[in-house]
Amino acid sequence: MEVHYARQSMKHILFVAALAAALPAHAQVFKCQEGGKTVFSDRPCHAEAKPLDVKPAAGAYDPAAAAVLEQQTARRLEAQAAAQKYRDKAEERREMARAKEAAEPDECARLRQQHADAKRWSKEFHHPENIRREQEKAKKAASDSFFKCGPGERVSVFDQ
Repeated sequence: MEVHYARQSMKHILFVAALAAALPAHAQVFKCQEGGKTVFSDRPCHAEAKPLDVKPAAGAYDPAAAAVLEQQTARRLEAQAAAQKYRDKAEERREMARAKEAAEPDECARLRQQHADAKRWSKEFHHPENIRREQEKAKKAASDSFFKCGPGERVSVFDQ
């Protein structure tokens, strides 16, 4: 009998505790200026801070206004998601470009080296066909360098 009574009283205590926890909490709200910004807090930020008189919202519930607000919020969230997706794609492209630059040798350096090699071989060879072929390679490397590289990275016109 005593166990049954203890169990019943425990249920009542838990029920009352749950009701007490569900009651709305009332707290004071303080409005403060910190670093040029308005801040709301549950604690006063200075000694002469006075609590705000916060009143619950008044007026009737308007389902049409709530629907419009919900649509606006959904559009705003979609726009933010799209903007974030765009930023992520742009960052991905930048990362890919950085990786490509790191993986591939410098195109201008390759063209300068190709030009120098062709010029050297054109002087080494004795057969006119080989000399002409290497001179054509040097000319093509110089031309490609002119169109692909900046002014400081091109094959010099005096190297022709």
